[in-house]
Amino acid sequence: MMPGGAIYHIADEGDGSILLGLGLWDRVNEPHTLQVKNRTMGQVVRVSEEDEILVRSTELSSIVYQVIPVCDERIFVGCRDGTSYFLNPDLSMQRPLDLCSKGFYSTIIDDDMLVATMRQGSVLFFNLESEESKIVQVVDPNIRVWPIAKDGTRYIVGSYRGDLAIIEDMKVMKSIKADERAPIWTIDHFDNRYFVGTGKGEMIAFEKDLESRTLMYNNESPLTSSAILNPQQIALGNLHGDIHVLSIGSAAAHFPNPKKEKANTIWSMAPDVEKGILRVAYSNGQMRIYTLT
Repeated sequence: MMPGGAIYHIADEGDGSILLGLGLWDRVNEPHTLQVKNRTMGQVVRVSEEDEILVRSTELSSIVYQVIPVCDERIFVGCRDGTSYFLNPDLSMQRPLDLCSKGFYSTIIDDDMLVATMRQGSVLFFNLESEESKIVQVVDPNIRVWPIAKDGTRYIVGSYRGDLAIIEDMKVMKSIKADERAPIWTIDHFDNRYFVGTGKGEMIAFEKDLESRTLMYNNESPLTSSAILNPQQIALGNLHGDIHVLSIGSAAAHFPNPKKEKANTIWSMAPDVEKGILRVAYSNGQMRIYTLT
C-alpha cells in the first residue's frame, strides 16, 4: 500500500491497527538535499488490518521519525527537526511538547519513561507522568545518536560515528568505538548479546561487556533496519530494500527486493508473529507485508 509519503516508522497499536510515520516527499526521486529535507512536512496515518487508511493527522512541522502509542489517551510523535507532540487517539493535535531536542531518531517506552535518541549526541529521559526530563550526553553534540535497545535496566545506544554506549541509571557506564568509519543504524538485544548493524553492512554481535565481538554477517549494502522475529531469528533490512534473515546456528537467508527500482531504503520493520507476517516500510512510500514461514 502507498499511504502518501516516505515511511519512516511503523507502530503496532495492538488492536489490529497500525500507525505510520511519514515524510511528505518523494524520497526516491526528489533531490536528497538538506534544503529539501528541511522543508518536508510530516504526518501520522492510521491503517486498518485490511490496509485501509482510517485517519490522517494534520500536516506536522517535519518528517515523523517516531510515532509511539503511549497509552489509550496519548500518542507520542517525534520529528526530524526536534519538534514533538502528543496526539489524541483520533490523531488530532493534543499539544506540542518542549523537549529541547534538535531531532529524534529512536524511542522506547519503559513503564512511565520515554527514552529517545537525539540529533545532538544525547539521549532523552522523559517521565510521562511528571513530564520531568533529563538529557544524558553520550557523544559530541555534533554527532547523532541513532538506535537504542533495552536490556533489563540498561540501554544500549549507537551513534552516527560508530560509538556504542551503555547507559544505566541515566549515566553513561561504558562507551567504545565499534567502528571509526561507519554509522551504527541498528541495535537489538538478541541471543543474550547485542547485535549491531552498521553502515558498512556488517552485523556484529557484542558480548554484554562490549569487550569481545563476533562478525555474524557482512552485507554489500548498509544495514538500516532490524526486527527480532523469534528467539532464533532476526530480520535485517538494507539501503536497497533487500531483506535478510539471520538464524542462530545456520546460514543467512536472502530475499532481494522483488521490484526493480531505484535505491529504496527499509527504515522500519514490524513483525506480527501471531498473524505470521512482517510489515516493512520503504522510503519510496510503500508498506509491503511479507509472510513469515
